[in-house]
Amino acid sequence: MPANKVLNKISSSSITTIILFNFLFILSVTQSDAHLFKNDDMCNATREVLCVRDVFAIMNKTIESISRAAIKTEKLIFVRNRKIYDTFKRYVNFEIDFIDSRLPNDKYHVNFSKTSNDIHRGDLIDLLLEGHDAMSFYYNSINRILHMNNVFSSETNKLLNQIRDHLRYHMICQYRSVLNVYSYEWKSIHLIERTPFSTINHTISLSLIHDVHSIIFVQLLNEWMPKLQSVMINAEGRLV
Repeated sequence: MPANKVLNKISSSSITTIILFNFLFILSVTQSDAHLFKNDDMCNATREVLCVRDVFAIMNKTIESISRAAIKTEKLIFVRNRKIYDTFKRYVNFEIDFIDSRLPNDKYHVNFSKTSNDIHRGDLIDLLLEGHDAMSFYYNSINRILHMNNVFSSETNKLLNQIRDHLRYHMICQYRSVLNVYSYEWKSIHLIERTPFSTINHTISLSLIHDVHSIIFVQLLNEWMPKLQSVMINAEGRLV
C-alpha cells in the first residue's frame, strides 16, 4: 500500500478516535452534572405532585413554624448576651457588613410582591428556583453553625435543628416536587454556597461566635419568610 494511503488511513482512524473520545467525555460530563443536580440525598424520592396548591399549603405552614422557631432563637440569644449587649451587637454588625453582598438573590420575590400583575409559567419557575436556592443556602449555613459543636449552646442548637429539618423536608424537598412537575432541574445542595462569615474571630469565645452566627442566620432567614409566603398564597391565583 502506498505510504500516502497508509497515512491517510491512520489520520482518518485517529480523527474518528478523537471524535469518539470527545463524545464520550461530553457524555460523561453531562451525566456527572445531572448526577450533581439530582442525586444529593436530600430527599428520599421526588414524589409525584397531584395538586401544587396542596404543596404550597404545606410550605405555608412550614414558613410559620420556621418563623416561630427563629423568633424563639433570637430571644434566647439576646437574653444570654444581655450583659455584653454592646459588644455582642458590634460583632453582629461587623459580620452583617461582611456578608451582605454575598447573600442569596431575592429579585424575583421582590418583583412579585411589588406588583399584582399576572405571571406566566416561566415567572413561577424563576420564583421556585430562587426560593429553592435561598433555602438551600440557609440549610448549608445552619449545618455549618451546628458543626461548631458548642456545648454551651444546646438550647439554641435544639431550635436550629428544628429549623434545619423544616428547611430540608418541608421546604427544599417540596420545592423539588413542584419543580419536578414542570420538568425543571434544581441545583444540588453541594453546588450552593453558605453564609460566608468572616474568620477574624480568634479573639472571642466559641460560644460568642456561635451566638453571633446563629442570630444573624435566624434574622436573615426570617426576612425571607414573608417573601416566600406571598408566593405560596398568591402565585396560583395570578398564574396564566
